[in-house]
Formats: sequence, structure tokens, C-alpha cells
Amino acid sequence: MVYVNVNGILNDDHYEYDAIGFPFLRELGRRVYEAECRRKRP
Repeated sequence: MVYVNVNGILNDDHYEYDAIGFPFLRELGRRVYEAECRRKRP
């Protein structure tokens, strides 16, 4: 779970998915992919 509520008010339908959530998950996915590409396989 990624916490993307900047204003601290829960359940107000104001979340920062585009500014915080999606960029974080995109970068995480890229780093996992790069690590898997470098990993030696048996």
C-alpha cells in the first residue's frame, strides 16, 4: 500500500495518485526490472 494523502484528511477524495503514487510505482517497477535483468540465472 502506498500512502498518497498529502493533506492528512482521510476519506476526503483528495489523493495525490498522479503526483506521488504512480511515479513511485513506475520507478519501483523499473528498478525491479533492471535488477532482474542483471541477475545471474542457473
